[in-house]
Amino acid sequence: MNDLSSAIRKIIESNDTLKKAYELLFWNKQWSRIVNKDISDKTYVEKVSGTTIYILTCSPVWSNQLTILKPHLIKKIKEVFKNSSIKDIRFRTTSLQDIKKLKSEILGTDELSEESSPSEKYSIDVEKKELLRDNEEGINEELCWKINRIYSKDQLLKNTKLRSGWKPCEKCGILCKTRGRICPTCYSISNQEKEQRILRYLREAPWTKFEDFQKTDRTMNDSFFYRVKENYKLNKIEEIRKKTAVFVNEGDNRLKEHIKEQINCYVMLTSALQPQYITDEIIKQKIGKSIYSVIYENGKRLFKRSNKGN
Repeated sequence: MNDLSSAIRKIIESNDTLKKAYELLFWNKQWSRIVNKDISDKTYVEKVSGTTIYILTCSPVWSNQLTILKPHLIKKIKEVFKNSSIKDIRFRTTSLQDIKKLKSEILGTDELSEESSPSEKYSIDVEKKELLRDNEEGINEELCWKINRIYSKDQLLKNTKLRSGWKPCEKCGILCKTRGRICPTCYSISNQEKEQRILRYLREAPWTKFEDFQKTDRTMNDSFFYRVKENYKLNKIEEIRKKTAVFVNEGDNRLKEHIKEQINCYVMLTSALQPQYITDEIIKQKIGKSIYSVIYENGKRLFKRSNKGN
């Protein structure tokens, strides 16, 4: 039995397709141990990549609710599987019909669908088949059949998805329903990477315009750049307001100098001017009289009056 288990492991580990199919089958069977039946029926383990498990849900409401429960779910996974390396769970939405179809394909116990053609059936190659040889009993045909079935199920699942309009993500290769060239997960990760690239650039040169940034990244579009820049500006002025309020109460001059640095950054962001062109009048115009009065003229009373209603 140990020899057979070892042979199975060797075959699975030596082939990415079989490894992914087996991993998908394992997690979808075990998922009901992590969540209750109601949740399990409305979700599907799409893939496991590194320390992240990706879950399909039947609606945005389920995705939001499960995102809230993420810490609890990760804890439960570690309780059920002591050696689990899962550190994150990501959710995306599809239809309940798609989830049921995917579940029936990977978890179904019936024979392969009549839709599957002979070309979809997978045969274990000679080299891998030899791993199943028992010196006394010869080839273990039953084990070969089981492994062949896993391959066939995986291929049938892929073909079903392709017939339903799914296509492979150009980045990670996973089949998905999307109008773009990459899956929602990769799209989200790609946007996060782009956003961090823009923010790093703006921290070093806050006056940067899209035309300047585009010289370093031809793939960037202007609407995305300005959206990130606008959010950065809003966060920056909010930070300035909060720290100015703290300074009014505490009078810490070190904090005052830090606020001036933040103000300079904000003014360059909003005016697209380099430091040497920034004047006191421009600063006052961009941050407002009350904050300017506190930081540059020690007019704390004006700031308190302007913030009474907040």
